[in-house]
Amino acid sequence: MDDMIDNNMSGEKEAMKKVMQAMFAVNDITLYLDTHPQDRNALTLHNQYVKEFEMAKTKYEEKYGPLSMYAEMNTWEWGYDKWPWEGGIR
Repeated sequence: MDDMIDNNMSGEKEAMKKVMQAMFAVNDITLYLDTHPQDRNALTLHNQYVKEFEMAKTKYEEKYGPLSMYAEMNTWEWGYDKWPWEGGIR
């Protein structure tokens, strides 16, 4: 049973890592575009990273629940998990 819980936590952490990597890429290319707004290649990369972020976020939310209050929800489950200081994993 503990292995199943560990695997689930590992899967959630890996999914969150993908969300964070994509978010970092979007933020980083955005900073570059602030100083190089005419760089078409950078704009193409920005759009690619935004799509990757949206896909990673969607996959995470479908399996583990909303990441923010802006996510669509079928039931109101926002805030029902334990908070990090209560031993929650998020």
